[in-house]
Amino acid sequence: MDLKREIEDQGYQVLVHHGPHLVVATAVHQKTGVTFSATGNCDRTALNFLLGLISLGLSRPEAA
Repeated sequence: MDLKREIEDQGYQVLVHHGPHLVVATAVHQKTGVTFSATGNCDRTALNFLLGLISLGLSRPEAA
């Protein structure tokens, strides 16, 4: 399962930035502009957390 592709399939543009100690993953919805960002110690952790945030935001639109 490709987490980045899964997020992109939901209409988000995904940017992954590698810092010296952390990875930051940011997703911006291409139509609404809703933005989510998450950090982790590797791509998989950051993207998995980001996917969780997006899922929470989709189930509770008032939180997004």
